[in-house]
Amino acid sequence: MSTRDEAPPEVDPSLLRELEDAEQAQRPLEAVVFLRRLGGAEAATPTPEQTESAVARLLRSAERDTGERPAAVSVFRNLHSFALAASPSFIRSLLRDERVASARSNRDPSAAKR
Repeated sequence: MSTRDEAPPEVDPSLLRELEDAEQAQRPLEAVVFLRRLGGAEAATPTPEQTESAVARLLRSAERDTGERPAAVSVFRNLHSFALAASPSFIRSLLRDERVASARSNRDPSAAKR
């Protein structure tokens, strides 16, 4: 796993609440993860292939860290991001990685109110 020399990722408060709830219930949850641009904000926009490769490396790192695999992954090649369903420990591992810029819940908050 990469060490965190960059600022920590911006994490949506609802994702943090869901992480705590999922840890208590020992169940997976869904998140959307946005990757940091290597080289800073001035760096060129990553190609779809670079996004695919970066996501694969990030997931392998979290797999080595946790011994787990995500249940599902969807890569948004043109948005330098991905969605996944995984255990809380897997998602926390991703959040510790310097390649992650931000993360948010993949649940619609209005759906919980219905």
